[in-house]
Amino acid sequence: MRKKILLLSSLLFMMDASEILGAEHPVMATVESVMVQLTQSPDGGTNIRLSAEGLEPSEEYAAFYYASDDCLAPIGVLGVTTNPGGVGVVHGKIDDDLVGVRSISLQAGPDYGTMLACMRVP
Repeated sequence: MRKKILLLSSLLFMMDASEILGAEHPVMATVESVMVQLTQSPDGGTNIRLSAEGLEPSEEYAAFYYASDDCLAPIGVLGVTTNPGGVGVVHGKIDDDLVGVRSISLQAGPDYGTMLACMRVP
């Protein structure tokens, strides 16, 4: 009997407010922490889970993902809506494989708003 072995690649990283933005991205809002989990899907693509605390309650944000590590020229976007406690969570599947995702940003508004966080994928 043949057995099939499935290996999943997954990255989980978390940043607090002091690590979220580099010097090239000044802090424009209070973001307490951001947690991102990226998991390679066995049938191609990547599952993304992002959770951010310290956002404005009941507001819309956008999570962009990039092929570069500097949060420039996004290749896709996922919408994020915060709860009354200011926590935003998004789960989504993208077509790009994990190896192609080099950074994730969190921006105010449902589209290209003020960048609140730029996180490089380790």
